[in-house]
Amino acid sequence: MRTNILIVDDEILDGDTRFDDYNEVREALEAAIPSFKFEFHFAESGADAIVKLSSLTFDFIILDVVLEDQWMRGAKHQDLLDRIAAAAPFALLTSRFDDSSHEMTSSILSKGRCQCFMSWSDFKAFARHPMPLFSLMTKSSHNLVGLDAALKLGPDEPVSILHISDIQSGGYPSKDDTVEIQMIANSILDACGGRAPTFVVSSGDLSEKGLPEEFAGGITWIRELGKCLGFPDLPTSRCLSVPGNHDFCWPLASAASWDLAPTPDLRGKKPSFQDTVLHPQLTEFAFAPYSEAQSKLTESKKYIGHAGHRINTLNWVDASFSHIGIVFYGLNSVWPITSSALPGKSLDEHVVGKVGEELTVMRRTIDKSLGFPPYVIGIVHHSPFGDIGDRSIDNSDFFKKFLIGAGKTDLLMFGHVHESTIREVELSDRSKVIYSCASTVTKRGSARPEDTNRGLNLIELARSKGQVVKSSITTFEWRSGQLVPNKPVVYTRR
Repeated sequence: MRTNILIVDDEILDGDTRFDDYNEVREALEAAIPSFKFEFHFAESGADAIVKLSSLTFDFIILDVVLEDQWMRGAKHQDLLDRIAAAAPFALLTSRFDDSSHEMTSSILSKGRCQCFMSWSDFKAFARHPMPLFSLMTKSSHNLVGLDAALKLGPDEPVSILHISDIQSGGYPSKDDTVEIQMIANSILDACGGRAPTFVVSSGDLSEKGLPEEFAGGITWIRELGKCLGFPDLPTSRCLSVPGNHDFCWPLASAASWDLAPTPDLRGKKPSFQDTVLHPQLTEFAFAPYSEAQSKLTESKKYIGHAGHRINTLNWVDASFSHIGIVFYGLNSVWPITSSALPGKSLDEHVVGKVGEELTVMRRTIDKSLGFPPYVIGIVHHSPFGDIGDRSIDNSDFFKKFLIGAGKTDLLMFGHVHESTIREVELSDRSKVIYSCASTVTKRGSARPEDTNRGLNLIELARSKGQVVKSSITTFEWRSGQLVPNKPVVYTRR
């Protein structure tokens, strides 16, 4: 499992052995715990530390107490400390300490996520005895442990996944939600033998227009369903989501095209909406309400994004459940609306490549520790193949290459088209993938293709000796006021 550790230390560039000492500790950790790959990310300056904190997800941070002003160029101490405290558990490290450091140290300790205070000689000793450092990090960092310890299944117990999509809160009459949610729960519990699903997946369009109050309504819908099912309360790592084309906030997206234009009398200025994107850096804020909502749904994801971007919670990988032989990843297929175009529907090929790198490491690590490769599940909003015409992603050929290569996936889950479809897709002579497309669970009548019903999908993964060996997918549809299951479609894993 790949583990990201940020090193914030101004002495690593001073030409002494500090950098080599850090790498000796890293090598000792990897030798002692071969199932983990430890990535030490060294901040080159205070500004670089802030960029790294904005663009990567870290499992642990090592922070030098005394940071020289010259090294901090372009960044403020307090801003850096606040970002560190918000990002991950951390340890304080110093080889010198004086009265001038007291105020900063007090501020750091008040953040509440500091795990220990150690001298440089203490840290160097981890090169000989690395396990205490590993224990410190695993105790404080849920991500680093790599497991959701609350989920305990026997090696032959099945895994069930409730796949819902396109709730579109704010875009349908919701007065009957309470009764309908209970009916949904009853049907699902009947199918699961009275057990709650292991996971709940939402494959996009939680809201109608990307507004905060709509996301609140969508989260409430999922939370109430979870209560009826006996599912863990939100946020939980067992709820997984990706954004849909309704989940960007178009008023925020349009901000990129506003300008101040002179009034006719040239004596003042007034807001003017332009036909071009004037401030492209603002478009990513269209996903800010979704990103906030996502934090109320789920946790423990390793987010994959671009350096310098402010919102990097749209693509992720999650190996928290590798102990039951399963790895998830989620991809954003939505680009915000602009003044000249509707939302795009393509995958960021750079980010998908980084996801593939993570999956490659995870697959190798899990295969080595469990003795078999993980069952990989991908989640995206639009159809990842070109078989649904203009409702599919635009770069489906690229994604097919990803699936054949580094992104080898067993099951793909998506939505968007408001109808249920289960298929096995042949990618090459030696590669196939199953896909589960879930219908809208809430939208009525005209929002769906003709002769389709509202509904959801239930996936059961049969396991033998910890390994997923078979999948069974059941679509549920509303008929005559009842949520009715169809005949399951069964696939044997090859």
